[in-house]
Amino acid sequence: MVSIIADATHFCNTKGDVIIEDCRFENMLDDGTNVHGTYVEVAEVLDAQTVRVALKHFQQQGFTFAGEGDEIWFLYTPSHNRAAENTVVSYTKIDNQFSELVFKDPLPSELKQGDLLENKTWNPTFTLRDSIIRNHRARNIVLKTPLKTVIEDNTLSSMMSSIFFRGETYFWFESGAVQDVTIRNNTFDYCAHSGAEHAVLYITPRSGDGFDESELFDRNIRFENNTVKTFGNRIVWADRVEGLSI
Repeated sequence: MVSIIADATHFCNTKGDVIIEDCRFENMLDDGTNVHGTYVEVAEVLDAQTVRVALKHFQQQGFTFAGEGDEIWFLYTPSHNRAAENTVVSYTKIDNQFSELVFKDPLPSELKQGDLLENKTWNPTFTLRDSIIRNHRARNIVLKTPLKTVIEDNTLSSMMSSIFFRGETYFWFESGAVQDVTIRNNTFDYCAHSGAEHAVLYITPRSGDGFDESELFDRNIRFENNTVKTFGNRIVWADRVEGLSI
């Protein structure tokens, strides 16, 4: 029996608090939950305070990236780091792919075509507690938010990686390099058994062309007091993370 053909829950460009408690997700053909923002790519710097940006994935077409008063991070290739910040004064949608943003302060002189913008305002805190996610095709949890994240007292089982961190400046363009994550008191039972390359906890940012693939991406992830029941040889697989505590 299949309960749903895609993710059980999916939170895209959400702010405030996302709280999942006392839930059971089973038999999906994709993830239990996915939490992320959206990168847009600089198409052209139009003047000292105006930039034209593009949505890069076909499923994002028509999406409103920002609004008046939103705070925006700038990422200059080849770095993934959030290098500067500015506030949106106005947002104009040109078509389903392109839009123009006017900012309160002058744009950084370093900003150029191919750089990325990330909406700082539209990120949530995330809590998953006292829940069960199992018997489905993909990952239990896919996470991309820089705000406080707590995953505790859950029972998790997955065909792919159970907890998956993948910010992407490529293909999906899903933003949200994490900065404060606690994973504690969970039971991981029979995870990463699809036969492909996975791990119970998998941290693996994916970079687009022109980005530095050696640069640190995610930060401050704590994996504490969890019970792992597995026959596989990979419990934690971490790439480009600073501040990982197991």
